[in-house]
Amino acid sequence: MGFTEIPKGGCQELALKKGMAPLCAFEKTILNGLAYTPAIQSTVSCAGFYRNTNNIDEYKKGSTFLASLNNEVGQGTETYEKHRNRI
Repeated sequence: MGFTEIPKGGCQELALKKGMAPLCAFEKTILNGLAYTPAIQSTVSCAGFYRNTNNIDEYKKGSTFLASLNNEVGQGTETYEKHRNRI
């Protein structure tokens, strides 16, 4: 299914222990604003598993992995039907 927030124990825990709140805010900005750009989708592995529930249209349009894996895009296309029939 993917993830919708930065997991607890990750950045939030660092922010509390070491005063890293600005870094966490930057990380969240990157995830929300750039996660579905082609450059990030092709280079940052965790971006492929990010599902922004606040902007499903952007997620479906820009996700190169998870949306397809979850059968949220591509259904009804010739390629989808071809692959489904092979299964």
